[in-house]
Order: sequence, then structure tokens, then C-alpha cells
Amino acid sequence: MKEDDICMDKPVDDTMLQSVIKEFEGTLVKNNPVRQEKLAFTLPKAHKRHSSIRPRDIYEEIGKTVYGQEEAKRTLSVILYEHLLRQKDGCRGRDIPKTNALLIGPSGCGKTLIAKSMAEVAKVPFVRIDASSLVTRGYRGGMHVEQIMDILLNASNGHKTIASRGIIFLDEIDKIATTDADWELATGHVQNELLSIIDGADLYHETTHLEYERDTFSFKDVLIIFGGSFERKWTNINDRQDLVSYGLVPELVNRMGTIIRMEQSSADVLIQMIRPAVEEYSAILDLDRDEKTLYTELLSSIIKADKELIKMGGRCVGPLVRKFFEDRLFEL
Repeated sequence: MKEDDICMDKPVDDTMLQSVIKEFEGTLVKNNPVRQEKLAFTLPKAHKRHSSIRPRDIYEEIGKTVYGQEEAKRTLSVILYEHLLRQKDGCRGRDIPKTNALLIGPSGCGKTLIAKSMAEVAKVPFVRIDASSLVTRGYRGGMHVEQIMDILLNASNGHKTIASRGIIFLDEIDKIATTDADWELATGHVQNELLSIIDGADLYHETTHLEYERDTFSFKDVLIIFGGSFERKWTNINDRQDLVSYGLVPELVNRMGTIIRMEQSSADVLIQMIRPAVEEYSAILDLDRDEKTLYTELLSSIIKADKELIKMGGRCVGPLVRKFFEDRLFEL
């Protein structure tokens, strides 16, 4: 494997970037045989908005259910905005990018939640696929890549147009990494079979149970978000070379348009999640404002005092709140 085969990510220092922009904005030097001519130059402004929702609107909507993870929310808001532009009739056929992102972060940090929130904001179908359940062609006991199409169509009640606008969250992508021992078998590995749908292939599917009645479904406009914890190594995944070293094939890595690192949920973020969880029990138990505040603070104290709960991340909040109210519900 040559380094040229891998598209490397280089971190950009924001301060340096702004410095360069400030230096160049306002002047553009044009070389000519006699003199250097300075031309008027400004940075390109955002294109005319075709979507009814702006990236900032998307960011704010996602923020109603996803706490923290500011960088991820900002980046994914722009990605979703571009995804929505691709669906507009006036934009079809234009070179509007589709960015398939990779979310890296520990279990419980909100990878699935943020991907699902994107679909809810955009009002498009959402499908979560556990990549570790995928098997290569010819093997049984798992899901074949082509079946992803069936699951997406099923989530869209069979409507191809609606399905084509959907979001697929391929979770646990790190679990299908190859090792040095089986690297030679990678050409037949499920990673390579994923490339077709990532590249927007047209797949055949049966519209009815009648023989030979088949139609095609295109993945051209389906947005794919990858997710993985990369176990204890996730803090050391800094670029595409690290992903390849981990065991993902370069062809797959280079189709991940952007890599987003998500942080472990802090105690403060978990406390923010407790408030709406307590609200859900308010109608059942007829809690007044003081009671809701008291229970929220009590549950917050439990989380602060238990480091294991913090390590679990957002997944601990629902079971913790439910367990807390079980006795109270039983006594109704």
C-alpha cells in the first residue's frame, strides 16, 4: 500500500487560517509581463439558499435533543443542509456535494442519537445498521450489504423516492476492520462490498413476489453516516492513515468525506439529559415544578457520585430515571 493511495487529513489551525484569509482578502495579484496588477478580490459568499432551513436552524434543532458535541453538531448541520439541497427540484443535476461522515467516539457519547436527530429534523427515513452483523456474499448467519436497501425501503413504506432521501447510520464500523492475518482476504471482505452503495449504485429489488418483476433503487442521494468507538484507541485516531492502520481498507476510508471526533459525555451533559427524562414522568405522577426540580437534582447527584455511570454516557440516563420512578409508579 502506497501513501499516494491514501487521502490524508491535515489538521488546520483556525488562527493561522484566519490570518491567511485576512492577508489575501481584498487583493488578488495578477502576473503580467510588465507589472503585477492588483485586482479586487473578496472571499466567495454562501450561495443562494434553496432550502427552507439553514445550517444554523438545523444546528439549533439538533441541539434540542443532543447536548454538547458542538463541533459535531455544526459540521453535521452543514452536511445535512447540503443533503437537503440535493433533493430540491431546482438543484437536481448540480454538483452539490454529498459528504458521508465518520463519527468516532466512546460508547454512549451520542453517535446514534445525533444521526437520528438529523433524520428527524430533515423528516427523512432513518435506518441504523450494525456493521458487525454484515457478512460477505456466500456466507449465512448475518446480513448481506444488499439487504440494507430492503431495510431502507421498508422504513419508507416501499416509497422509493422517500427512501432515496434517507439517512443510513452504519454503526460499529470499527468492528469490521481486517487484521494483518486476513488482509489478503480483504478483496472479498464486506468493507469492499459496501463501496457500491456508498458510491451510489443502482441495486435490483423485487417489487412483488411475481417472477422476473424487478425494479432498481439508487443510493445516489442516500446519506451515509458511519460510527465507531475504535475501542481504547479512539483518542489516537487522528487521520485516515490511522484508520487504515486500524484495519479499514483505503478505498472505504477515502469515501468518508469528513472525520468527526466526539467526546465522552460529561456529567454536566448527562444532567441536561435528566431534565427532559424527568418531565416525561410529570404527567403520570402529576409533579409540580418544585418536585420536578427536587427529583432532577437528586438524580444529578447520583450521576455525579458514580463514575461508572458517567463512563456509560447517555445510555445510563433513561434506565436510571426509570428505575428511580419505578416504586412511585407501583404505588399509584
